[in-house]
Amino acid sequence: MTVTTTLLALGAMIFWGFGDFFIQRSVKRVGNVQTLFIIGVIGLAILTPFVWSEIYKILTPSNIILVSALGLVTYLAAVSQFRAYEEGKLSVVEVLLSFELPLTIVLGVLFFQESLNLAQIMLILLVIAGIIMVSIRRQHRLLKIMLIKVKVLEKGVLLAALAIVTITLVNFLTALSAKQITPLLAIWAPWVIFTVISFVYLAVRGRFQKLSKQFKKSWPLLLATGVVDTLAWLLFAIVVSTNNLSVTMAITESYPAIAVYLGLKYNREKLSRLQMAGGALAIIASITIALIS
Repeated sequence: MTVTTTLLALGAMIFWGFGDFFIQRSVKRVGNVQTLFIIGVIGLAILTPFVWSEIYKILTPSNIILVSALGLVTYLAAVSQFRAYEEGKLSVVEVLLSFELPLTIVLGVLFFQESLNLAQIMLILLVIAGIIMVSIRRQHRLLKIMLIKVKVLEKGVLLAALAIVTITLVNFLTALSAKQITPLLAIWAPWVIFTVISFVYLAVRGRFQKLSKQFKKSWPLLLATGVVDTLAWLLFAIVVSTNNLSVTMAITESYPAIAVYLGLKYNREKLSRLQMAGGALAIIASITIALIS
């Protein structure tokens, strides 16, 4: 990685950290699909002028299938992630979502022929260990923990599990689209699809009148959410278009450190000692991966 691409990856990490914090607040104010729709509209307003002359590159059967799949998976990932934010603690859900790191790296190794050294593998295992620790509300007997009874899990954990799988697919498909088409179109095209899906859902449910009033009350937060989230994904797509998905993920996956800090400071969230230790372990391991890659 060059210095420029490393800085862009760090920029994506910072924007994702603030973006997830803003998203949680937006979801609690206006709803999850409403937040996704607003992010889509703002993202398209930012990106469309830059991709207008290149849209023809999407118009091949393989590219249409690729960006359509990415748009649908992005919608599913966002809704499950936003619902997890709505029901759970940001500090817990955010660290859980870092489980996308090892899963995305596995896809990078399988499909992009990327490789990992022993140190990276060991650090990924530490991330997983930390995630397990932070997801448990209180200490129980090992057997009960292994059975994963719902009552011992933090609210939002099961939704976060669904988000982890779908976000992993989003990471992989975004990387594939950025390499196969262009970084800008890899973001713009799926943005169109999930925005249309969100529009149809809100129109059928008759939510636009209420959303209009909510936007007038909370437009600074919603605008910041859309801009920051769009920039995060755009920077990620730019970096991953010319670099390994595994290394890019290793750097950007440090974003939970920012989101967790914001959640603890401004949402007044509390964690048990076990959860704090798990969160620290996962975040430190993730940052270390970035430093050695």
